[in-house]
Amino acid sequence: MSIKRAERVGPLIHEEISEVLIRKLDDPGLKRVTFTRVKMTADLKIARVYFSVIGDEKEINGSTQALNRAKGIFKRAIGKNLDLRYLPELEFHYDQNIAHADRVEQILKEIHQKDHDGNE
Repeated sequence: MSIKRAERVGPLIHEEISEVLIRKLDDPGLKRVTFTRVKMTADLKIARVYFSVIGDEKEINGSTQALNRAKGIFKRAIGKNLDLRYLPELEFHYDQNIAHADRVEQILKEIHQKDHDGNE
């Protein structure tokens, strides 16, 4: 299986599960979840789904559990709407990139504020 195919299938799965999240799921644990990206293994058998959520560690863990409970609904939608030889196993991972970016932005604001306060 080519890497290029995996790169094409990932966004299709991302689109499909995002649609399911918005339109079909009514789980309170998923209200603040956003899928950020999907990375496929080269053989297309595993889809690593990265998500972000607003909240603390408890919120992240609750969202991970809710996503795992809804895994069957996501897989049925993928199987129904995408023409894939194998239905990939879904793995949900918290995307720490967004949290890190927020922290960097916060630090830069603090530095800017200190510079601004020091120049007055």
